[in-house]
Amino acid sequence: MLLIIKIKNIVLTIKGIPTNLPQYIRTLLSPINHYLIDPTTNVVHDEITKKPFEFNFHSIFFLKSLHMSNMKLKKRGRVKRKILRKLVLKNKLSD
Repeated sequence: MLLIIKIKNIVLTIKGIPTNLPQYIRTLLSPINHYLIDPTTNVVHDEITKKPFEFNFHSIFFLKSLHMSNMKLKKRGRVKRKILRKLVLKNKLSD
């Protein structure tokens, strides 16, 4: 598809965990090992014998990247919250 549209510069936007990112980039950059016919102009694109079509990755953005493992956060129990609330009220601390 990118070959038919002839897009040269690509901006990658990745959401979440990029687990297969190296595989996707390798697939985009590797030449096609078969003939591809453009349906609009009926031109045969041949990357087997000719120079392969080149892409330029202009930039890569990571949105909402998550950790690969679950991050455990320390939870406070009911008693600790009650004590903290009484200390704050007694000392009149404001955050």
